[in-house]
Amino acid sequence: MTINKQHNGAPKKSNTVWICYRCNLTFHEESIASLHDTITNHCARKIETFQTKGGASIAN
Repeated sequence: MTINKQHNGAPKKSNTVWICYRCNLTFHEESIASLHDTITNHCARKIETFQTKGGASIAN
């Protein structure tokens, strides 16, 4: 049995970012987020975002 998925529009591009809500900062590399954690003693959360065709970001 074959299941075909239909996509609405262009495929979405997945990106991982780390966000520190306390400092209002966004990091695009895990090593920098880890350094931020070491310096400030609070961590950034790992967030998966998906880029849509129009350029909008959707956070998961």
